[in-house]
Amino acid sequence: MEAVGRLAGGVAHEFNNRLMTILGNAEILFSKLDSPTWQDHRELLKSCAQSVARACERSTTLTKQLLAFSRKPLTHPEPVDTHQLLLETTTMLQPLLGENIKFDIGIASDVAPIFGNAGQIEQVITNLVLNARDSISDVGCVKVKCHNVDVSESLASLHPGAHAGRHVQITIQDDGAGMSEEVLTHIFEPFFTTKQVGKGTGLGLAMVHGIVSQMSGFITVDSQERVGTTIQVTLPVADYACQTVDTLDTQTHSGNGEVILVCEDEPSVRELISHNLISAGYVVLEAENGDQALALARASDKSIDLLVTDIVMPGMNGFELFKKMSSEMANMQTVFVSGYATEAIDPDVLPSKQHALLHKPFKNEELLKVVWQVLHHPSINASSK
Repeated sequence: MEAVGRLAGGVAHEFNNRLMTILGNAEILFSKLDSPTWQDHRELLKSCAQSVARACERSTTLTKQLLAFSRKPLTHPEPVDTHQLLLETTTMLQPLLGENIKFDIGIASDVAPIFGNAGQIEQVITNLVLNARDSISDVGCVKVKCHNVDVSESLASLHPGAHAGRHVQITIQDDGAGMSEEVLTHIFEPFFTTKQVGKGTGLGLAMVHGIVSQMSGFITVDSQERVGTTIQVTLPVADYACQTVDTLDTQTHSGNGEVILVCEDEPSVRELISHNLISAGYVVLEAENGDQALALARASDKSIDLLVTDIVMPGMNGFELFKKMSSEMANMQTVFVSGYATEAIDPDVLPSKQHALLHKPFKNEELLKVVWQVLHHPSINASSK
């Protein structure tokens, strides 16, 4: 209960700060826009809008961290070139350690690819390396090593969700202050931190633990005060080789009169999606639930080129709507939209390369890019990262 209370208090504190920024700047925007001379305040209005956007982006990051802590990923895993990712990440981190800390990198040449998400694995490494840096008060050394290991049945049984077989082990070691046994029992709890106020939220290691767990991996920690800390992250290897798919490079994602049916039960979200699609040159039909969407599609004198639907809705959900519509409209493409995690995902639908998944919140340009890709290159999975 103490950990739950810390989590609730931390979430409230972080979101209240962001909401304060959003509300305060929104009030300024409204007050100035009501003025007949609002054009005289263009720079102020622009600054307020930028502050609102930044606060929303930070809130999105916080939500992703919380979902990672709860082991509910928002991204689809894929084979990741471990060697390349570690080289790129450690090269990026090198300048952040400072001249007083030696940075030792040792990556086995035969290290296998990991099955996960490159961005999340980078977050894990970055968080652990920077924590190691912060534990060193003067001069010291941080080591990052990586090699293949075989996890036995007996070892896997000690870690819920893990399984025996080939794994990749990433080790981050420092000779910093170390941790007491009391601190070690709390390090993966959300909003628990030993850093000074303003130096960290306490979400870092909770996020690391969540990411590793959702990849069916596990973490071991060995630490002694005034000696240092060694953290080992063990992740299962990918069953098949890494493949690189060239990213589509298009200057515009405008439509050409294609008919899109938008089904979303939240009016403000539905209006926003529809507005952006209409502005981009698409013809849009709007529905607030699955039954209404199905009726609109059947009554339309134009064929539906694309269905954009929320997944979790009252009554008929997005997957049920898709299955009914696709049985009647064979050439229809689909973009699923969701603010939920993996338990809302239908495994019989999303693995198909014919569909895309956008996670809320997403930017307008992300929506237009995914819609354009699905309409013009339906063989490419356009899932948002």
